[in-house]
Amino acid sequence: MRRPRNLTYAAQRRRRRRLVVILSIFSTAAVVLIGGLTISRMSQAIRTSTPAASPTASNGFELVSMSTVLDGISRARTITLTAYSLEPTATVVHDLEVAADRGARVSVALSRGFGIYVRENEETATELGGHGIRVHVLESATQATHMKAVMLDGNLYLSDRNWAREPGEEIVLLDRIPGDRTLIERAVLGETGNNDHLWTRKADALAAEADMLSQSQSRRVQVESESFSGSSPIFEQLKNLAAMGDDVDLIVAESEYNRRPSERATLGSLAASGVKVRLLNSDEKFAVAGSAVWIGSANATGGAPGQIDFGLVLRDESIAQELSGQFDREWQQARNVSPD
Repeated sequence: MRRPRNLTYAAQRRRRRRLVVILSIFSTAAVVLIGGLTISRMSQAIRTSTPAASPTASNGFELVSMSTVLDGISRARTITLTAYSLEPTATVVHDLEVAADRGARVSVALSRGFGIYVRENEETATELGGHGIRVHVLESATQATHMKAVMLDGNLYLSDRNWAREPGEEIVLLDRIPGDRTLIERAVLGETGNNDHLWTRKADALAAEADMLSQSQSRRVQVESESFSGSSPIFEQLKNLAAMGDDVDLIVAESEYNRRPSERATLGSLAASGVKVRLLNSDEKFAVAGSAVWIGSANATGGAPGQIDFGLVLRDESIAQELSGQFDREWQQARNVSPD
């Protein structure tokens, strides 16, 4: 006897529902786990070519303190930190160990580095490993990283410094923009990319900074970088702005200036072109032009263009004013560079 047609139709509907549920489960469960970092395949929908939300403080960015990061580490269940180098005695290293000891899942990515940083990072890796923390020391020749980022559960923090031990005016940005965390996670794994306001490859990050400066309607520009070279796109952009009569101020780390003759020549040339250059014992990396801000881990140099670094552009009056004020305070402490 043939089944009634309505029963067959009902059975087909049930089968379709089961198929949808199964596909949904597999889509959710399709996760890649690499070195303690988790990236959902569902995040494939967030492509680097897809424009992200327009970044403003109200919908995604906030300047916070290093204390905020340390407090977050004390409560987070999953922690991923990346830096160029970390001192084994740094406060953040101690706090990561305490977090691991209480059961948090902690992963750290460091660069192999060069000079003193090789031994320093090896010592830090050994220290962290003693507490069960996964430490990935990335070879500079194959996967050079200079990025400073911390992911605490669902929160992403970006900094232009290596999570310094000493208190100070270090820049830490809480980034809540959808998709930015995915870009940073991929960068930690060696896959650089970008959206419309965040770049994770050094050359791209610096190009974005130069572009922001070129489009500025402000007559005053403030730029700070740990090191500086004439092969950076920032060099020509600052010269151009000074030639147009803009008030251009640049702060560079005195230690880099003292040990690099080429940097002394470059900065002397900038000073001769009308850029006001000063030196300070600092390693910040940011730029302010009106309400536009660039924050990054990339130094304004032409070397290692493919290096993993971040550069982020946002427009927010409050954040711009806060960073401009910090720059002014540092400017008062810095010493002048004489023209060539």
